[in-house]
Amino acid sequence: MKKLFVFLSVSIVLTACKNTPSGSTSNADSIKVPINKTDSSQNAIADTENDFADYYVAIVDKGYDYYALDRLMYSIGNALHMKVDTLGRYYNAIKKEIVLPENDEDEMYRGEYYPRRDGDDFLSIERTTLYDSTEKEGNMCLVAGLFTNKQSADSVLQAIKPISGNGYVVKASIYMGCLH
Repeated sequence: MKKLFVFLSVSIVLTACKNTPSGSTSNADSIKVPINKTDSSQNAIADTENDFADYYVAIVDKGYDYYALDRLMYSIGNALHMKVDTLGRYYNAIKKEIVLPENDEDEMYRGEYYPRRDGDDFLSIERTTLYDSTEKEGNMCLVAGLFTNKQSADSVLQAIKPISGNGYVVKASIYMGCLH
């Protein structure tokens, strides 16, 4: 009986694991950036021992002013036909945080930050500390993709440079395990 209980408990936890919140929808413009990318971040190799994967993160700009980053994000998206993907999140000025809506289907992350953990074809505003632990809490960054090789990240930033020359690439070890 104890083994059955353990099996059922593990089964429930494993089926609850997913990479994106269940009720989140993408606020995405569907036109793709015309840049030759040689990889798909879906193929990032995770360290199975600790569920982390290395990515090269294309950071366009960073700061504490969400609305300035948001304006820049949509300017770049419109100019370069890159999709904007917020994962359904918005900026909660009271919490001073990027969060999922309070009525999101994902009960665990409802009203909280849910991190972006993959994708190489989007613009999105994220917590800077997700990619660089030396950054101060509350700092946000405009991300133009997570890539498995540096050249792809550099390529995206090169295309964005005429609009925003503040970009840089950071190598980040991102947790890919279950967040539930």
